[in-house]
Amino acid sequence: MHGLVRKLLVIIPAFAPALPAQSIGIGVRGGVPLTDFIKAESRVGTLTNVVTGKGNVVLGPMLDIRLPFGLGIETNALYRRWSANGPLSTGSHSTWEFPLYGKLRTPGILVRPYAGAGLNFQRLGELRTFVAGGTADKSRRGFLAAGGLDLPVPKIRISPEIRFTRWNNSGPIRSTNQVDFLVGISF
Repeated sequence: MHGLVRKLLVIIPAFAPALPAQSIGIGVRGGVPLTDFIKAESRVGTLTNVVTGKGNVVLGPMLDIRLPFGLGIETNALYRRWSANGPLSTGSHSTWEFPLYGKLRTPGILVRPYAGAGLNFQRLGELRTFVAGGTADKSRRGFLAAGGLDLPVPKIRISPEIRFTRWNNSGPIRSTNQVDFLVGISF
């Protein structure tokens, strides 16, 4: 999984010289989670440990390739710091997400609405600290859907969006839906 993301992060910029300069947006995307993004359950003897985590901020670099006919591709490397809430687990944890999705922008003069879909890959940090035995898979993937607005202002683009990810269930990890409000600023 991470090999695929690394290959894409190398391949996509390799095509950059073939695209006009105004077709590539490099910037930052950040925002806030609207739902818990993780719920893990483990059993230690007769005690069940259920841990949830939401976090308070999501932030990372973005690469937005704008193709002809309103099409585009975006990828991010998003960092999320979150706190585990559960009877056996507390403390601060982190995770990285690597979304890769296609976009379709509709025509517009001042604002261009867009919709997108693709894949999201996630690497959970410190998972063993709240899952019994520490044997859970630290990586998961999911389907991503996004909708937002592309606001071109002089020299920058601002793109607020709502992003939904449907995660696969993996071992003790039970959270399957995640919703974030994110804003991208690119040059």
